[in-house]
Amino acid sequence: MSYIFTSESVSEGHPDKLCDRVSDTVLDLFLAAEPEARVACETFATTNRVILGGEVRASQDNLASIMQAIEPAVRAAVKDIGYEQDKFHHAHFEFQNYLHEQSADIAMGVDSKDNKDEGAGDQGIMFGYACSETDSLIPAPLYYSHRILKKLSDYRRNNDSFFGPDSKSQVSMNYEQNKPKNISSIVVSTQHLENAENKEIRKKVLEIIENSIPVSLLPKSEKILINPTGRFVVGGPDGDSHVHGGYIAPDGDDHGINDHMLVLEELKLNYDSKKFSAHLGKFNPVVGFNYHNFPGMYGYQAVEEYGIKEKIGFGGSIKHYAGSLGTHDLNFSTFYADTGPLSDSLFFSRGHNSKEDSGVANTEDFSSYSVSLGGSLPYSFQNNSFVKEISYRLGFAEQAAGINDATDNTRYSASIMHEHEISDDLGSKIIFERMQIDNKAAEAAHDRSYTTGGLELNYQKWNIGSSYTYIDNDADEADESFNGNIFQGSIGYDLSSNVNLNFGFKNQDTDNKKIERIGTALKISY
Repeated sequence: MSYIFTSESVSEGHPDKLCDRVSDTVLDLFLAAEPEARVACETFATTNRVILGGEVRASQDNLASIMQAIEPAVRAAVKDIGYEQDKFHHAHFEFQNYLHEQSADIAMGVDSKDNKDEGAGDQGIMFGYACSETDSLIPAPLYYSHRILKKLSDYRRNNDSFFGPDSKSQVSMNYEQNKPKNISSIVVSTQHLENAENKEIRKKVLEIIENSIPVSLLPKSEKILINPTGRFVVGGPDGDSHVHGGYIAPDGDDHGINDHMLVLEELKLNYDSKKFSAHLGKFNPVVGFNYHNFPGMYGYQAVEEYGIKEKIGFGGSIKHYAGSLGTHDLNFSTFYADTGPLSDSLFFSRGHNSKEDSGVANTEDFSSYSVSLGGSLPYSFQNNSFVKEISYRLGFAEQAAGINDATDNTRYSASIMHEHEISDDLGSKIIFERMQIDNKAAEAAHDRSYTTGGLELNYQKWNIGSSYTYIDNDADEADESFNGNIFQGSIGYDLSSNVNLNFGFKNQDTDNKKIERIGTALKISY
């Protein structure tokens, strides 16, 4: 399922937000003087006028002094926002305060006594939701809308600029399988001085947008609209009246099953001989270990974040048997991201991939490549009382920058695995892998490293597997430089020679987001 979700954000100078700020200022005054005070303040703002109305309650000792403090506090709040224009100036607007004491009938409902629940009793509750799309746990289009206006406000406050305090941003994002994919359009409207030129406004706002959103998500330039009406000099309450209010957007979708889709990872032609092999089609380029090597039911998820999968191209390997020094292979491939019909999925569709969707290696030419050296190193212990085997792989990959990506993506890996048969009934596997990625998500100065260790024990028909991944996230921007970790484990039982039942759990804390998951899996091999 694909769709577009749009969110907007308004600046501190927007009439709606100004009214919010004034009402909050009144609330703060009451609570600072008397924590048990009651406040229901509505603010109305229009040309050169601010009006307060509503109900309040405080002790008679405090009420008079609080009411006297309201007007200067409101004017200070408007000054902090930045309004000094002719028809709405913090020092000159007309101020009317119609706040009055709360009704005794309402007070009966909101006061708590005799173990009675607090609340008016006739009111509903508004609620929202958190999601894992962003570090702040809010939906991606709203997050980026907020981010644009925050940076615009910081610039206005810290520079002698032509921007006014009133502004609005709107971000529309493409979703595939209920997950954000890229931004389809951006609209920013910002108040400005009379003598500001449109081209200068657009230049500066574009710069702010590019500093607020990853390049890989940005839409085409013609889909970024800045002051589309052409002029925004009159702003704030002088241009648009507002009262204190709020909005909510419900989400009724069930995401529980939508994460699971049927995809085709590999479809290729193979040629294999004793010393050489070749492949052509859709495949997973070899850099580190195959993620199916990692123990535990969720072992593949611990490393799939940095894996390279579902590419179109060709490659091969040269094999060498070195006797007592083991068997080794040099693997190489060139590729690009799948943009054909095989990029779609069945049942719960993630949508057809295209070159315009951006992302590294999404170039439709063979400008990306990988090369790796790996194999096995057998050795003996105590005169061959038993034989152990060590597998290794050293890898390198270069993925070319796609459309809208700031740079390419380079990665280095080192992997080692040791499998050991302790007895006829007991075996073990130990695995370590280190992956260094420069320009993560094709963002300049955004690097990551993944260090994973795993252990698997097999006893008769039982198996236990677990792994731990530490993520070192190195980004220039502090709010994007969160380190993380993934821990997962499972226990399984072989119901037959080709049927295995597993129960597992995963605890993931990455990018300042926490995910916990438990599940079961039935694996059938044939």
